[in-house]
Amino acid sequence: MGRSTPVWMWAVSIIVFIMGVKMPEVERFTTSYTINADAIVIQTGIFSKRRQYITMNNIIDVTLDQTVWQRMINYGDLSVHTFNDDTINIGSIDNPKHAIPIIEKFISRRDTKEESKKVKHNARTTR
Repeated sequence: MGRSTPVWMWAVSIIVFIMGVKMPEVERFTTSYTINADAIVIQTGIFSKRRQYITMNNIIDVTLDQTVWQRMINYGDLSVHTFNDDTINIGSIDNPKHAIPIIEKFISRRDTKEESKKVKHNARTTR
């Protein structure tokens, strides 16, 4: 005669599984990300809102992290690295592979503008 698994153990297992799947969904529901030429804006909260601005001038690199599960349902976590050695994690975004080229394009434009300013500055100082 084998012992059967108690019902409470099954219930706890199901609850833990549901929480593991649903918690990222709750975070995705309460957080929005906007990427524009000037900044990445992170807005969190339902009733009280918090906004965080990461200006494109401060961003040096973006990294994508995706688990196997995240790749299957096409979402992932971005890590935005800034000049002052901060790393801002942007978690659980839809279609993260689409966001990276947009951010890199804005960073590239910034770098091109800075190089242009340096060239103009050098041209003025050599006269």
